Amino acid sequence: MPPDADPAKKYPVVYLADGNARLEFPGMIEPLILSGQLPPMILVALWPGNSHKANEDRRSEEYLTGWPEGTGYFLAHESFLLKEVMPYVEQSFGASSDPKDRIVSGFSSGAAWAISMGERHPDIFPTVIAQSLVWGVDPGSGSSEISLGNATSMSSFTQVTGSNALTLGLQGNAAPRFFLSAGTLEPRFYDATLRFADDARKAGHDVKLETTVSGHTLTIFSPMLADGLKWAFAKTN
Repeated sequence: MPPDADPAKKYPVVYLADGNARLEFPGMIEPLILSGQLPPMILVALWPGNSHKANEDRRSEEYLTGWPEGTGYFLAHESFLLKEVMPYVEQSFGASSDPKDRIVSGFSSGAAWAISMGERHPDIFPTVIAQSLVWGVDPGSGSSEISLGNATSMSSFTQVTGSNALTLGLQGNAAPRFFLSAGTLEPRFYDATLRFADDARKAGHDVKLETTVSGHTLTIFSPMLADGLKWAFAKTN
């Protein structure tokens, strides 16, 4: 919740994939709110499901549309957000129901999920902040660069990251606008993010691309997300 939240007001809201890895983010955002660099807002940290079996990756099943046997989990997670989480935070905590006040965000596999939500529901999530997009990673490259994605089924990774689906989702649907970011030291994520940015621009979308010298690390995701929020709210004001 924002500092000194007024229960009578409605606030912009940011829905964050991998919320369990975003627990430090409110401490970074609050000074920006107090200094006037960002408006007061609500942050909703969505935790992915846990995997309990060998070779099971529930996070990827929930975030990547083509993950083997994952369609049902993707749809269940989508329904959880739309039918349970959003009504709850709007009714109980003053989150705005105006689409212009909603942002969906994620990194790595969560970036693919955030883009999917924007493409599938542009009337609900017209603003997407996607960081270090997992898209077309070569499974023969080893797992070090996608350790945050918990990709246990590496042999299937290229086919299931959703690259075709994400590209198709751009066509005839210019509503979502995208803030995209990636680091030059995570080459496959960097290349994938740049390719998606190019495809989105060609399809008529409003796209802001920001790059930095970094690897695939949580250390950079928070400050880049803060930059994305500044861009998003500058556009709406």
